[in-house]
Amino acid sequence: PVTVHYLVQRVPGMSITVATQLIQTLQKAHHLDSNSMFIVDPTRSNWRNLLNNDTQQQEHKYWHNFALKPGFSPLAKALHRAWAFHEYCSE
Repeated sequence: PVTVHYLVQRVPGMSITVATQLIQTLQKAHHLDSNSMFIVDPTRSNWRNLLNNDTQQQEHKYWHNFALKPGFSPLAKALHRAWAFHEYCSE
C-alpha cells in the first residue's frame, strides 16, 4: 500500500504532512482504495495533474518541491514501485 511511512522512506524531502495530503488527493480521485492500494495504474494515469489541480492545496503547493517528470521523479518511482508490487502480489 501507499502509506505515509512508505512515501517518507522513499522520497527525499517528503514530510508526513505532504505524504498525508498526497494520499488523500489520490484517494479522493479514486486512484487509491480505502486501504491505499492502487486502483489506477500510476504509469498511465493523470496523477500529476491531480496533484497540480487539487483545489484543497491551492494555497499550499507542496508538490512544487518534488520533480514530477516521468522517469526522473523519486515520487513517480515510488508510486510506480507500489503499483508494480501490487500487480505482482495480486497475480
